[in-house]
Amino acid sequence: MDHYLDAIDVGSSEQRLNSASRLTIQQPSSVVSEQVIQVCKAILVAANTRLYAVLFWFVVFGPVAAVLFRVIERLSQNQNQDETLLELKRTLSVLLGWINWLPTRISLFAYMVSGNFDDGMQAFRSETSLTVDMNEQNNELLQNVGFASMASRPVENDTQAMEMVRKSRGLYLRSLMVWLFLLLLISVL
Repeated sequence: MDHYLDAIDVGSSEQRLNSASRLTIQQPSSVVSEQVIQVCKAILVAANTRLYAVLFWFVVFGPVAAVLFRVIERLSQNQNQDETLLELKRTLSVLLGWINWLPTRISLFAYMVSGNFDDGMQAFRSETSLTVDMNEQNNELLQNVGFASMASRPVENDTQAMEMVRKSRGLYLRSLMVWLFLLLLISVL
């Protein structure tokens, strides 16, 4: 995220595209306004899979569950697997969708509570995913509801692009406070 902000600050479109490609799953757009939206949505998904879900499984089942979740997540997202492991990757993606279902819903709640609740709830209610893969559904929900909770506006210049990326960072840090409170309640119970 910091590399992306530095690339915007420097004004290098090549650095910006390289930094965006490291953050996003799909190929980032070369149009700046679309690219910033892709990066912001990727930040919100990564916050869930790299931090919130790991914390959740750590509190619920301990460090082995947290490590196991992260290993499953990394293997299901690995782009360098050969064709012989394609079925394993699909199976891991389905498994990840199921074990990430509850942390995703808690993250959605945290995004709405720490951001714009009305817009986030409206995005949640209007979400109709056409994909069958639960992992993809979770990611789409995180992207759409989280982005709606940011109360964003159109990006027209580099200053607004940096502001938008900082807003997504602020949302996931505020959501971390909600997560920590909920995890405290879970560990006390």
